[in-house]
Amino acid sequence: MPFEEAREDIINKLRQQKAVDLFAELAEKFSNTVYEQSDTLKPAADLAGAKIEQSGWLVKGVAAGEPWTAKMLQAIFTDETVKNKRNTAAIEVAANTLVAARILEYKPAATRALGEVQEMIRQKLLHQQALELTAKQGNALLEQLQRGDKPALNWTAAQTVTRAQHGSLDKELVRKIFQADAAKLPQYVGAEMPQNGYMLLRIDAVKEGDKPDDAKRAGYAQKLREMTGEEMFRAYLADARQQATIKVNLPETASKNETGQP
Repeated sequence: MPFEEAREDIINKLRQQKAVDLFAELAEKFSNTVYEQSDTLKPAADLAGAKIEQSGWLVKGVAAGEPWTAKMLQAIFTDETVKNKRNTAAIEVAANTLVAARILEYKPAATRALGEVQEMIRQKLLHQQALELTAKQGNALLEQLQRGDKPALNWTAAQTVTRAQHGSLDKELVRKIFQADAAKLPQYVGAEMPQNGYMLLRIDAVKEGDKPDDAKRAGYAQKLREMTGEEMFRAYLADARQQATIKVNLPETASKNETGQP
């Protein structure tokens, strides 16, 4: 292909790779800042150029849509965040979207009168029933597609999905996409969506992705080793504090300086 014809495609690929690298770098700094300055979100927000937002009341175990996904709520309602008002870890709530939160006010669970929650219970049951019916219909359509039938479906415009860039698609659905047999296309996959029923996908084409060079691969491996080592060290310290009585002896000169003695 002549260079002029390939020029725009090359520029877009370079921009995308640059964006991925910059995001990975910022994500690491953001995660570290959230952890190291765990009593405030301001430094992390300033680093990312983001605005700190305050939510309404959240209920344990009841996802309220992005960014309050089930994984985010699980991080919020831990002993560390509830009792000590510490930041959560940086949680990926969508593709290329990290969120950290901290509790401002907490009220323990209490029994409410039936009249207060009756309508909410009814809506929840109706929603659950609708999800179950949608999942049943989705599975039936997937079986038809996989055996070669052509049910009447309105497909949306095609989009490109990579392991790193998968837009709004659920991680479980992306995993199924990359497990599909690419030898015979089109392939069809489907999965239940916790809040949106069922999603069907048709795989029309598979392209080999660009492989990272050795330097980047080594850098990613080093970052993974560092993150794993830090987590293991923190777990070891937490366990040691629970299992042992630790007494710290300061040097005599340091003790005198701290108390103001000559």
